[in-house]
Parts: sequence; structure tokens; C-alpha cells
Amino acid sequence: MAKFDYPSEHSLVSNIDFLSPDLFIGREVELSVLKQVLHGKKADLLSDDEKAIFNEKYGGIVQSVAHSKWVIQGDKGIGKSALAIEYITKFREEYDLIWWIPCSIEGSIVEGLRQLCQRLTEKEPENSGDSFPRELNTYLSEQNRWLLIYDGLNDQKLTKYLPSEINGHCLLTSTFFEWTDFGNVMPLSSISEKHAAELVRNFIKEEDSDLVNRFTKLLNRNPLGIRQAIDYTLLNEYKLKDYLESQIKGNIDYSL
Repeated sequence: MAKFDYPSEHSLVSNIDFLSPDLFIGREVELSVLKQVLHGKKADLLSDDEKAIFNEKYGGIVQSVAHSKWVIQGDKGIGKSALAIEYITKFREEYDLIWWIPCSIEGSIVEGLRQLCQRLTEKEPENSGDSFPRELNTYLSEQNRWLLIYDGLNDQKLTKYLPSEINGHCLLTSTFFEWTDFGNVMPLSSISEKHAAELVRNFIKEEDSDLVNRFTKLLNRNPLGIRQAIDYTLLNEYKLKDYLESQIKGNIDYSL
């Protein structure tokens, strides 16, 4: 069996950059949920309003068991990957190993695990391409300060590429809404009106709050949708009012 070069104390093996994505804003409640369910620790103090949201939306799952694997579930562009990146950026000191695995196709999962094996063993996995590498599974079962992020895993059959014994953490992002017998699911909805307006004002100076709110409501307060609309607006030297009028008339062409 290949010998693993696991990170020494206070070192970190990772394949990502710890930078907050420009689509991330708010989500203090969701970050607290992830911190609490994965580590059993409370994260930053929440405001009274945020505590109410925490208890209403996530009180049940915080009290559940099997905290080692979680799915962040939601529509495309809602901020699942951004939330995962923000979580590992804020709480990376909890881990010795953090590995990001793109899951758009099965081959990218296999490649991500192959690269992890190479990083730790300098050798190819023996059973690459059909399941989670046996050597890696055996080794990680004896460690607990690791996090694997499976980004965009939208087919439950592909969970065969998760380790069978999870002493560390597995975090999945997914648009799939029918997870069964898997673990815990944290649904992610649109950002708040306040945070949607803040996202807009990070790029566009607009004092008319009603106009900003109409703009974000039109886009269902979807962070990716908002950013794409902002890019279109800036590219065409529009104001938000122009964008809204163009939408009403059906004149928006995103191919420009």
C-alpha cells in the first residue's frame, strides 16, 4: 500500500485559493449552521433577527445526527459554491487537508481524486475510475481534520466517489432536490432584499432604493443573475432604470 504524506501539525494541504468570491454576501446564518453542524461549535454571534431565521429554517437539522457529510442544495446561481468557499476561507484552521473536487462530469471527479492521491502519495491510485481510491479511503479513515468539497454533484449515483468511512467532513453542492438516505441537506434560498441591494451597490452607484429593489426582485435575488445583469448594464452603459425598461419591452440580448 502506498505511503501517505499527511500534513504535519499546523500545516495545510489544499488545492484552492482562500479568497471570498465576489458573488458572496450575507449568509451569516448559513455559515453558522455549517460551523455548528460540522463541528458542534457556535460560529460568530448572530443578531436577534438572524437567530430567528436560524431557528426557523435550520433549527431541526442542527439538532440532527451524522454531521460528517452535508449537501448545500439550491438552484443554479443561488450561491452554493460561494458559500462553500466562504466557509473554508473562514474556518480553514479547523483542517489539515482541504480538497476541492469539481463534479460537472464523472471524469472530473476521478481526476480530482487522482490528483489528491498523487499529492499525498506521489503515486496513481490503484482503482482510479470506479470508486473512491482504496488507499485514500483507508488512510483518511484514520484522520479527522480533513474536508473534501464535491462541487456540483447533481447525480446521487456519483456518491460512490465519497469515502466509505468519514471521520472528517464531506461537503457537497448540488442542484439535485431528491436526496434520499444520504445524510443531511441544507436548502439554500435567495439572498435577502438587504443583501441583494448591497450586492448591486458594490458595482453600481444607485441611491434610489425602490429602483434597486425592483431590479433585484426581477432577478429573484439570485446572486449570479444579479451579477450577470450588472455586467450587462455596465457593458452597455445602462442605468438600472434603462435595464428595467428594456426587460419590460423584451429588448435584452445577453449575447451582446
